[in-house]
Amino acid sequence: MKKLIVAASALMLTGAMVSTAAAEIAFNGDAYTRYYMLDNMDLSDSDDADSWRSRVRLRMKGTTASGAFAAARFEMDNDRWGEEDGGNVTVDYAYISVPVGCVNITAGDWDFNSGLAGMYNDIDVEAVGVTWANDTTTVTGLYAITDT
Repeated sequence: MKKLIVAASALMLTGAMVSTAAAEIAFNGDAYTRYYMLDNMDLSDSDDADSWRSRVRLRMKGTTASGAFAAARFEMDNDRWGEEDGGNVTVDYAYISVPVGCVNITAGDWDFNSGLAGMYNDIDVEAVGVTWANDTTTVTGLYAITDT
């Protein structure tokens, strides 16, 4: 009988984990191509020459039924055409966020705006943030390493 209870408990726990692990993944992004015409510039300097530039950014976010999510944005070929280092793929941000009861834990590399003047205004941080919120109050604890 004990083995049956243990097996049933294990199957129920596995079923609960599998059902919360199913995620919906959404993709979006943006792209541009521009021609820079630099009139009245010193054309002997190659950095001042007219040029084409382009960039492609792809954003993805996977969300589970429990509210946990992972988000990332990839930037591709953000450079002048014909440059040797063109074609690079970089990661602008990548982080996860998991609700645990009334607390939300977010960790990774993300663009952070604190809302406080002069402190973390639109900069990249590698951080762990813990947020507790109710109807009228939000409290956030943050451990961050800035990339500046």
